[in-house]
Amino acid sequence: MKIVSQTFIKYILEFSNVVKQWFLIRNLYNVLLFFYFIEMPKN
Repeated sequence: MKIVSQTFIKYILEFSNVVKQWFLIRNLYNVLLFFYFIEMPKN
């Protein structure tokens, strides 16, 4: 039972890291789009 819980915790930690990376990439992408649309009217 202890081994199962350890692997489960490891799985949760890896999943949370993936989610964090996904949110980070998505936020960066949104910021880039935001600046792109701000700069467009000037050109």
